[in-house]
Amino acid sequence: MSLLITVTALGAMSEQDLSAGENLLATDWLSTVSLSHGPQKGDGQMDVVDVQGQDFPQALRVTTVKRPSSDWHVQVLLPTQKSVEHGQVMLATFSARAIQPQADSGEAQVKFQFRQAQPPRQPSVIFVASVAEQWKSFSIPFVVDLSKVAKVQKAGQMLVALNLGFAPQVIEIADLKVKRFDPVVKVEDLPRTQITYQGREPDASWRSEALKRIQKHRKADMKIKVTDAEGKAITDAQVHVKMLRHAFGFGSVVNSARLWELTDEPDHSRYQQTFLTLFNMASLEGAMKPMYWHTPRYRDLADRSVQWLFDHNIMIRGHTLVWPEWHRYDTSVKARFENKPHDLQDYLLTHIQEQVQTYAGKMVCYDVVNELYLGDQMQTLIGDHAVAQWLKATKQADPQTQTYLNDNRLIAAGAQDQLRIEYYEKLFSELKLQNAPLDGMGLQGHFGSQLTPPDRLLQILDRLAAHQLKIQVTEFTVDVMDQALQADYTRDALTVFFSHPAMNAVTLWGFWEGQMYYKQAALFDKHWQIKPNGKVYQDLVFKQWWTDEQRSTDADGQVQLRGFKGDYQITVIHNGQRVQRTMNLGDAGSVLVIGLKDQH
Repeated sequence: MSLLITVTALGAMSEQDLSAGENLLATDWLSTVSLSHGPQKGDGQMDVVDVQGQDFPQALRVTTVKRPSSDWHVQVLLPTQKSVEHGQVMLATFSARAIQPQADSGEAQVKFQFRQAQPPRQPSVIFVASVAEQWKSFSIPFVVDLSKVAKVQKAGQMLVALNLGFAPQVIEIADLKVKRFDPVVKVEDLPRTQITYQGREPDASWRSEALKRIQKHRKADMKIKVTDAEGKAITDAQVHVKMLRHAFGFGSVVNSARLWELTDEPDHSRYQQTFLTLFNMASLEGAMKPMYWHTPRYRDLADRSVQWLFDHNIMIRGHTLVWPEWHRYDTSVKARFENKPHDLQDYLLTHIQEQVQTYAGKMVCYDVVNELYLGDQMQTLIGDHAVAQWLKATKQADPQTQTYLNDNRLIAAGAQDQLRIEYYEKLFSELKLQNAPLDGMGLQGHFGSQLTPPDRLLQILDRLAAHQLKIQVTEFTVDVMDQALQADYTRDALTVFFSHPAMNAVTLWGFWEGQMYYKQAALFDKHWQIKPNGKVYQDLVFKQWWTDEQRSTDADGQVQLRGFKGDYQITVIHNGQRVQRTMNLGDAGSVLVIGLKDQH
């Protein structure tokens, strides 16, 4: 089964017609490229490499060493060799593959633009391509937009810009062409690369089964009985059953400074209110990570943020206690402990004890270890007992908190990393033998264009749940440019997650473009306009998966219904009396008796 579907709509033009287009780039385009940097020149490197087994002999290899502040801070530029006119129909084509994909998503990215070389640099087209390790071809039709400059641009005044300032990656790009066509050719006649995924269809078979699981696992029975002062049933009392809060965790990572710092910036207040409206769970963006937590600035941010969230009745995930790679810590840690495994373990256990005890009673769970599969330097030095001791230390410091491991690419990028899945299955068994108190597994869900089909997501969740673990999606993003595709996959992935009985929370890795690492994945753009994926989130969480009903009591004075698990406000009105109560609907269901006073 192919897990990545790329649909190239062929359009009306034949191969012969397409070959008639005039290429605007140099035939030997690799000799014309230049690498543009932002403030840090060492963030990107560029080489020309030989390619075997393809129709093209060479490719451009670009290495992003460190993620810069903007994607254009690592940028490859290719000038046009011919003039360009406003309104001309173009077709850009290229092939690409990931040599070293980004750690989170399992893909490498390139943002293609065709624009002016000088300001205002208005792009005629922007297309973000994500690729895995196999060569993949792209077709991007567009119309030249010179509405803000002279309607004819000479050779070299227009260029192709390939933005590559993403997370560390190595990508190869080959066979790049930009062809223009005669005026009789329409842009819709040209082939177009579109990304989709199996199971997107409205009648896909997985949907009905997911809805059945939601009804079974996310709802419970409730009974409200209304009586008079003598305990007799009251018929035809009006009962309003209003949900207030989900039991299931719907969360987001939050920026600590935006939660409580008092400034005149209006976005701070908007950020806080939007978060409180949409989410019941949070993790901190960085303040609790081991590199930062021991510094006064970040310790203060963490302390204040945890208290702010706790005061607002938000479930808090601790992220993260141990991130077992040297570069995730202050450089002094490696200098002190690189050849001292016992001292290193003592240092890590002391950190765990200090942080967990500091927030005891406030954290529902911790990512005790983050990204262990490819980042096990400290575990390797300390020994196989390291992880078990980290888990035990967490439980000893706060017996009520839940312990999780957290890692990437278990469900993203098509969920095809079989070795990673097997690694964790083996680790679960080893930890069980060591009596390590592991409660659950956190799955980072950074999805790029290689969108994992819903059926495949379910397979992975079932496989992990077989180890009797709770599951959370801890860093959910859908980082694709096509907003309709983004909204559809957000809907389908959330539906799968919410339907699975082992899942208890999904945490988004941000919600507002103005405060996000993966800006394209935001629910709201930088101007706070809600995007289609944001509308999908609201519709699912607060409409389709929400209970708000008005009923009348029956002959036995009862209202019985099945509602989504969570907190409720129950309002009863009868003969001018209005009584309001709260109740929690859990796995076992709930019965609430409301007595009304006699009317005199």
